[in-house]
This record gives sequence, C-alpha cells and structure tokens, in this order.
Amino acid sequence: MSDHVCAQPSIATTIGYEHDEPICDTCAWKKVLPDPERAPSSLRPEAFYGPVGEMCSLIAPNVPYDISAVLLQTLVACGSSLGPEPFLSEGPKRLHPNLFALIVARTGGGKGMSLAHVEHAMKSIAPTFWATRPITSMSSGEGLLKTICDPVWGLDSKGEPVLRDAGSEDKRVLLIEEEAGSIFIRVAQQEVMGKFLTTAWDSGRLMNVVKDSKMECATPHVSICGHITPDELTDRVTSSHITSGFINRWTMALIRPTAVDDSLVSPEDIVGLDDAILRIRDGLNRFRDSGEHQFVLSDEADKLRRETSVWVRENEEPGAMAHLSVRFQSQMLKLAMVYAAVDGTTVISADHLRAGRAVTAYSLRCARAFWGGVFLDDLTDDFMSLWRGIGYEAISLSDLSALFSRHLTAAKREHMLRRLVRDGVVETSQVKGDGRPATFISLNPDYQPNTNDW
Repeated sequence: MSDHVCAQPSIATTIGYEHDEPICDTCAWKKVLPDPERAPSSLRPEAFYGPVGEMCSLIAPNVPYDISAVLLQTLVACGSSLGPEPFLSEGPKRLHPNLFALIVARTGGGKGMSLAHVEHAMKSIAPTFWATRPITSMSSGEGLLKTICDPVWGLDSKGEPVLRDAGSEDKRVLLIEEEAGSIFIRVAQQEVMGKFLTTAWDSGRLMNVVKDSKMECATPHVSICGHITPDELTDRVTSSHITSGFINRWTMALIRPTAVDDSLVSPEDIVGLDDAILRIRDGLNRFRDSGEHQFVLSDEADKLRRETSVWVRENEEPGAMAHLSVRFQSQMLKLAMVYAAVDGTTVISADHLRAGRAVTAYSLRCARAFWGGVFLDDLTDDFMSLWRGIGYEAISLSDLSALFSRHLTAAKREHMLRRLVRDGVVETSQVKGDGRPATFISLNPDYQPNTNDW
C-alpha cells in the first residue's frame, strides 16, 4: 500500500462517505501544489444543495479525485442549457446563467474523468443541447461567434442586399477547452480576444467585421469549461489578465486526488445516480415550462446577499486578490440562478444563494493558492518573498535595503512602504537608539488573508 494512504480527505467528511484507500489532504496537496501550505480548504456542504449536489455525492465515493470538478462543470452545463432569456437584475445590469469554469488539476488528476461524468448526466438532462451546442476548440472569437451569429447580410455586385449567412437561432454555445492554457496565451497576444470573452461573460452584444459584412450576435449565451494544470495556470495567467478583469470572470476549482485507486465504477452502476440525474432534468423542464424568465431573490436571500457583499467589501485583500474578488456577488448570483432553475423555480431562496456563495468562496480560496499575497508590483512582491524567507522578522530600513543588496532607492522604498501601510499589511514604528530614532517595519498583527470560509 502506498505511503500516501492515510486519513479520509476533508471533502469525504463534508459529503459523508469513505474511500477504502484514501489520500488525506496533506499528502494530496503535495502532489498538486509547490507550496501545499497555500492549499484551499474544501467546498462547504452548502454547495451540495439540491439534485446536482445529490448527484455529485453519489459519484464521489466512486472516483479518486475531488468531486468539486463534477459539481462545477455540471452547473456550467446546466446554466448553458438554459439559454439567454433567463436573467436576474443586478442594479442596472442583467445577469444571465452562463459561466466560465476553470478546472485546475495535475495531469491525470481527474479533469477528463470528471467531464465524462458530466457528459453522462447531460445526455439525459438536455440531450438535444448536449448533441449540438458544445464545441471543443476556439481558434478565434470570430470562430465562436460564427456558431451563434445573427443572420449576416451583405451586398451583391449590384449593391442589393443579399443573405450571406442564415446564422443560428440557438444562441447557446458551450466551449469545452481541455487545454485552457491556450485561451490565456491568445488573450495575452490578442487584446481583442480578451474583450470578446469578457463581453461574452457579460452577455453583451458580440460583433466582428468580416470583409464587407458585419457578423454579430445580439443575445449571446457563451459558457466555458476549461481544464488546466497548476503549472500552466501559473505560467499562462499574467498580471494583465488579473488587472483587466479577465480572470475574475472565471469560477475556479482546484482538484486534488482523494484515493489511491478506486474501482472506477461505471455511472450506470452507481445506485440512485440515474434518479438524481432525472430530478435535475425534471427541475429544468419545470423551469422552462413555466415560461418565466426573470429570477427574483426572496427576502431572506436578498438579506443574505447584502450581508455577504458587505463582508467581502469590509474584508477586501490587497494586491491581486482585490481584483479577483471584485465580481464575487455577480458570480454568486449567476450560480444561484442555476441552483434555482434546477429546483424548477425563478425564486432564488437563501439555500440557492448559500450554495452559489459556497462555490464562489471556494473559487476565491483556490485563486488565493496562486495569487494570495501577490501585489502585482515587482518590487513589493520581491520584498514580501524575501521577508517571508526570514520569517517576517521586524526589520529596519537599513535591513530592508540590505535585502536588495543596497540596490533600492529611498524613493522606491518609501513608495512601497506607504502602499503596504495603506493596505494594512505592515506597520512602522520608531525605535530610539544612541542617535536618531530608527524606523522599523513589522507585519501588521491584524493582517490575515481573507479566508471566505462560508
């Protein structure tokens, strides 16, 4: 038996099952992250609300990886199947249940297997959608737009209008990108690609000029399931992806192994699974049959939304995480819409909102494993890394300069320290000596990374 077989993983405890040969969180994260101490805590029980949660709870004991990958991708696929009509007002904006998911796992870590379980479910939940709307590659925004574009008109040689492309009546598209690193490369190389995808997440009008005709989609419903390894994520996501608001439109799930080698039971052999899948289908059908398109928050859910938004705002983290958390409410509400639709209703209850909040909070905890404590400023990031290496001991200005081998101007040093003091990361104090008082820098004892432990 492997040395890594030990206690049950926390996700098993959360859902309530046991693996025969488990891999505990401590051992598992060593396989996934270069710094296991930064690993996120598991999804909270609230995320496994309703038939989707029930389905995942039935699958979980039969797969050797964190079931969060199945949960998130099922929510994305269900939200994609709903189409562009359903919406929830968020102030002057309309949110739609289209989502971008990023499944982060090592090679062979369950990304493809989790997608296979989603495919099995969706073939029963929405067979026509699953047969026609997923695509598996996107070389350009234009290529994606072509699958959902409105009718394209141009002019013939006589200057008369002519229909060049009948377009598609179905505005749903689900991009399944098993090499999601390529998306981030293209966005870094082509600014227009980043703008195209952020507009698609916002369900804004998409358009592109093709020779003498304009291709556009007024009501796009674009969803993405992307797969990437931790190393690729670190290498491919740049500071521009973070500051531009591109990466904070993605809901992330960082997946680790949970068992040495379970039996890999076929979905057809999991007792009760087909019934749970049919409950998802029936709920979505009831939602569609109602003819209602506008979601509303119950009073209890709206109170919870307000409390959550206040908490996130008051506990904002500095640096990269401030950018990554800015769409927390929108992500939470998009997910809550899907949970409500699966229940066959347009009324978002507190349970639906708690479920969406739990998934969004887990996404932020996953992001923190890569960008927690990153300030998107080379000097500050270098200082925090060097300072961490000496255990965040209180240091003088002279010691700080020594960390940089004296290659640090006073102006740059003061600018960096002012930012860190402003963000509540460090404190400065004056210590009297034989001569002039010396300035010392210490880590603010009240500075704690936001854990969003809902």
